[in-house]
Amino acid sequence: MKSAHAKASFLPPLYQRKLYGKTKIQSLISCGLLILLLTTNCYSETASWYGGVGDTCDPFPHIMTASGRPYDENSFTCASWLFPFGTHLRVTNLENGKMVIVVVVDRGPAKRLVKKGRIIDLSKKAFAKIADLKQGIIPVEIEVVKRGGESNG
Repeated sequence: MKSAHAKASFLPPLYQRKLYGKTKIQSLISCGLLILLLTTNCYSETASWYGGVGDTCDPFPHIMTASGRPYDENSFTCASWLFPFGTHLRVTNLENGKMVIVVVVDRGPAKRLVKKGRIIDLSKKAFAKIADLKQGIIPVEIEVVKRGGESNG
């Protein structure tokens, strides 16, 4: 079995920074949480969507995502702290079985929401494919289809 440090290279730099003399990876290992991150490609949590407000034709004309790509609410993309940029995820709505494949291009949701179990924000188009936008938050299963490479974090 490979060492946890070698296998953890896919984690965002957030988990690789120093914390109280230990890397966050070492801190997570001591909590047993890293084992869950390293051994599963499937997560069940809640998802929300983020996008424009109102009927304007271009609600976010110059907003850039954390990966450096322009934000486009009409693409099949998402924001997550857990997965590297470029990772393809299959997101399945647990209430109706509908699924969508999205690419991680941004960081989010807000960390206070992550603590409450929300680990992904879908683009408006991606969310609309699997649920009614009025729902706002849905239970989902997230499966890694293809891991991306980390370029920004």
